[in-house]
Amino acid sequence: MRLRGAIVLLLVVAAFFAAGPWLGCVAPPLSGAPLGTMFNTVLLRACTYGGTEFSTGGQQGFPGFTGPYWGNLLVGIAYLVVAVFVARTKRAL
Repeated sequence: MRLRGAIVLLLVVAAFFAAGPWLGCVAPPLSGAPLGTMFNTVLLRACTYGGTEFSTGGQQGFPGFTGPYWGNLLVGIAYLVVAVFVARTKRAL
């Protein structure tokens, strides 16, 4: 039972770190914008799909933005799905 709990915990932590770049892009710690504002909606779209409508200083997009992080999000979701599967199955490990 402890082994199963440890594996589930490790999978949840792995999901967090796998989706970390996407989470950091969507809600930058210093943005100060409350969730649900137009700024965060545009960031959510840009971080997931790439491309923005912003133009800052003659430069298209956000400064320091390297592209969409949808792959990180999918891997994080996959880790969570596996964690739920491990937690709910009764098979011996």
